Amino acid sequence: MKSGRQCLLYQNMYFSDFQSNKTVKIQQLILEALNLPTNAITYHVSQELAAFYPKKALLEGSDSAFDVERYAQANLCTIKYDTSIYNQIISGWDGMENKIYNSTENASFEVTWEEHKLDILLISFQEGYCKTRYHWILAESKDIAEKFFAAVCEWNSEIRSEILVFEEGYWSKNEELFESIQNATFDNLILPSTLKQ
Repeated sequence: MKSGRQCLLYQNMYFSDFQSNKTVKIQQLILEALNLPTNAITYHVSQELAAFYPKKALLEGSDSAFDVERYAQANLCTIKYDTSIYNQIISGWDGMENKIYNSTENASFEVTWEEHKLDILLISFQEGYCKTRYHWILAESKDIAEKFFAAVCEWNSEIRSEILVFEEGYWSKNEELFESIQNATFDNLILPSTLKQ
């Protein structure tokens, strides 16, 4: 018979092995998926996640309104990246703001939302001339996954002092353009006489 301390040690070792095994599987899954033909990626990842997490509900898609990072920046949920794998975060230049921006390309992270814990996997891949950003949400129930998905998409779909701009195959919100239009007057809309010719 095992003592309480031995049981706790065994449970910690089991959990550590489980976490390590999970990490290896997720990292391997991302690598495998990105080496597949485009039309096989999502099915392969979905099938593997369903096998890895048989007791969790799985919700998946590529809806551009599902921007968890923006939702988290508004303090509506928290994101904790799985630091045991390489999370690919790409950087770009915002010429309007003259600053660097970051966006998640391929990553695994845990989201805490309304006291629920959800696991999110994001994988991006080229599809024709556009990049597809596909997400998988793992939750305790389908209801939680759907409510979280709806909350994120609904919040991201609201227009708040922004203008929608279609660029590089996607709609995005642009606060700077909205502010420029708000600050426009007839004086700064009419070209100076030297430029009118």
